[in-house]
Amino acid sequence: ISPPLTSPVVFKPTIFLSRRVNDAQGNFNGIVSIGLEQQFLSSLFDKLSLNESHSFTLLRKDGTFLSRLPDNIPQEDLTSHYATHLVFSHLALGEIAGTYEITSGVDKVPRFGAFRAMPDYPLVVLATLAKDNALQPTLSRWQYYRYTAGLFSVILLIILFALWQQYKNQALALQTNQKLYNSLTTQTSEAVAVVDNATLQIKEVNAAFETTFGYSATEAIALSMPEFEEKNNCFCSIEDTRFLAQAGIKPDTIHCYRHKNG
Repeated sequence: ISPPLTSPVVFKPTIFLSRRVNDAQGNFNGIVSIGLEQQFLSSLFDKLSLNESHSFTLLRKDGTFLSRLPDNIPQEDLTSHYATHLVFSHLALGEIAGTYEITSGVDKVPRFGAFRAMPDYPLVVLATLAKDNALQPTLSRWQYYRYTAGLFSVILLIILFALWQQYKNQALALQTNQKLYNSLTTQTSEAVAVVDNATLQIKEVNAAFETTFGYSATEAIALSMPEFEEKNNCFCSIEDTRFLAQAGIKPDTIHCYRHKNG
């Protein structure tokens, strides 16, 4: 779970949730990443109809600031304030939930607060109420505060569950694509090589490649494409040239490769 970053797609502060994907053998097979605009969390807070006496904050357990309501404080001030928040001393003692009293370093308002670490996620939710409001004679306001804090926790859990389901669906789609790729490379009689576009290093070959060029898979991945390219004796017959032209392939884009035996 990243700190808020400016998304290169929507150009808005966005929190990215990412997870490694392994193949059936447990090897690295890719990364699934989901972007959640910071404004989306703020809009959820807004639906709680809170006033200025309340504040809700979402942090990572390492002190990284993610989102806060009210959101009228510069993010730079919030980032430095929450990085050393007293809640982390409670978490260091193994506490997963508790209360505290603090004069806020961001708005200078004395507040009563409560925190809860989200199970199975590196997240901490802080909810505070201005001390003056909390000590008013009526108890209903305090009950409302506890209700909204609990409601926010439920909403956040629902969001995280939905993101987890989306991750599982994308992981399943990735596995399906991998199976399709494997079937295409193993069933074809054409030589297929997967090549790094930047270095031209061979990363993977199919069985037809081994038969066509005489290199084993282990030998092939130790080579780059230029290492067995034939540049001096590469030519096309007139019939080949005509055939390639019908397929839309220019003769000057043809590359010839040597068999292992020369």
